[in-house]
Amino acid sequence: MRNRANIDARGLACPQPVLEAKRVLDDGSVHHFLVLVDNHLSGLIGEEAGM
Repeated sequence: MRNRANIDARGLACPQPVLEAKRVLDDGSVHHFLVLVDNHLSGLIGEEAGM
């Protein structure tokens, strides 16, 4: 069973990085994951992104 995953979302347009992270979470075998993005706005969540 994998406990860690790296998601390379560089070059992907929104909402694809989010969907990739959801796919990993839904799999259930990963407990920790890292999402790589290629711009500052992709790394912002919640209030930081003005949501």
